[in-house]
Amino acid sequence: MPQSFFASTRDALSIYFHKRVLILLLLGFSAGLPLMLVFSTLSFWLREAGVDRAAIGYFSWVALIYAFKWAWSPLVDRMPLPLFSQLFGRRRGWMLFSQLLLIAAILGMAGSDPMEDLTHLALFALMVAFSSATQDIVVDAFRIESAPEKMQAALAAAYQVGYRSAMIIATAGSLTIAAWVSPEPESYDLQSWQTAYLVMAGLMGIGILATLFAKEPAVDISSIGEEEANLRDRLKANLAPRLSVWAAPANLFILRHGKLLLLLLGLYFCFSLAEPFTQVLQSYFPSQALNTDAVTLASMGLILLLWLLIFGVKSKDRAIQEQEAKQLTQAGTDRMAAFISWLYSAVALPFIDFVRRYGKSAILILMLISCYRISDIVMGIMANVFYVDMGFSKEEIATLSKVYGLIMTLVGSAFGGVLLARFGTIKILYVGAFLVATTNLLFALQAMVGYNVPLLTLAISVDNFSGGIATAAFIAYLSSLTSSGYSATQYALLSSVMLLFPKFIAGFSGAWVNAFGYVNFFVSASIIGLPVLLLIWLVQKNSPPKRADTAQDALKSQIND
Repeated sequence: MPQSFFASTRDALSIYFHKRVLILLLLGFSAGLPLMLVFSTLSFWLREAGVDRAAIGYFSWVALIYAFKWAWSPLVDRMPLPLFSQLFGRRRGWMLFSQLLLIAAILGMAGSDPMEDLTHLALFALMVAFSSATQDIVVDAFRIESAPEKMQAALAAAYQVGYRSAMIIATAGSLTIAAWVSPEPESYDLQSWQTAYLVMAGLMGIGILATLFAKEPAVDISSIGEEEANLRDRLKANLAPRLSVWAAPANLFILRHGKLLLLLLGLYFCFSLAEPFTQVLQSYFPSQALNTDAVTLASMGLILLLWLLIFGVKSKDRAIQEQEAKQLTQAGTDRMAAFISWLYSAVALPFIDFVRRYGKSAILILMLISCYRISDIVMGIMANVFYVDMGFSKEEIATLSKVYGLIMTLVGSAFGGVLLARFGTIKILYVGAFLVATTNLLFALQAMVGYNVPLLTLAISVDNFSGGIATAAFIAYLSSLTSSGYSATQYALLSSVMLLFPKFIAGFSGAWVNAFGYVNFFVSASIIGLPVLLLIWLVQKNSPPKRADTAQDALKSQIND
């Protein structure tokens, strides 16, 4: 028994030395770096530059781009990028494109001066957020499609470690660089902040290297193409007789009388714009007395001459025009059918596929997704306020919560990956949900004790370590819910569902603390997380058996070997 345990644990650890895991570590770094450059680090820069607090608050609206990334995820899933997709593949092409955009946008921020032109900086910040959200979409899809399910836990953990490490560099690293470069650290220096952002733009090269060294996932999307083609053929058959009733006569009318209508339109504009046009000409030729009627007649004559030169006098035979009208109608029908079928396969099919695979249990799954992080998110909204109210200094909060806490999250994510590889996703989902809910009781104890650094260190250590395990398990679970070919769209939608309900409930956290106090708040935050355990059990009990996908997993297991 001990030998078997150690052997399985060794196998679980060995997965972290795989090339794919290293690639996801670097891609996680590339995904985490831009986030703080448009949030806390940017806020620090703006405030030091003397920007008004209200304006800094408006910059937080950049976060809305991340919340709506699901809106363009179908394009990332289904639309090939010219040149990039041909050279690097479906996923790597989008990754490289978004990373190059990120570098350009961060360089644009580095070249901005918030004291001179805040709009310039805001536009580049929006570009960073959009490119970063696009990179998140495609990296998530790449992670899901590049390895079989048994490796997803390790890939998710490596991604989280890279992501969180980049957040430290983008915050503490940027501030340190700005302080080193500044000749007077206590005063504002534009060049120091520009240097910090230039360094961050250079670090984005890590993501580009990871993309270039990675291999395109082997994903069979032929079934999606077949379904889209079948729908396109059905639409052509149904649309053609309907469109021919009105589209063909309309096209024939345009072919027969369109030239005349174009001439009349040109003459109308000549007549309508004659007076302002005359005034413009008069400003260029002040010594000449220009007459509006003469200008009108001259311009109309010019329009008529151009019309005759382009279209001539003789019109085509009616039979030829009828044939051309039919061809135009058929071409329009084909284009409309192609667009509708593409839109259906890109936007509707990911939803249909999800419901088709999980049936009635899809509702339970969505409930689990929307509630799994509720205890953690509700507590997190009031965390910094709680630390301040307990009397902890800025230095203590920064050291324990932002640096030490982040390190414990990294350790928890890595350990969670080992547990997932050893025990499977569902079991660790239980563990993560239980730990995240119960660790809030340590903060309730802190509220009763008051200012106590050792106790806060313990609470933050356990809470962030547990959060790392839960996050790794949850990412692995979300990844297992997606289908090959729809992974970008489905994962973007599921991850958006994850935050909607908890964020809404968290909005009442301040009012709850004011009414009932911190002890009651943290105990309540713990209690509302416990029903998640029941949801996991219900999902496990009611979900259909997982489809066999041996061929697909075999392709994935070979692609990066």
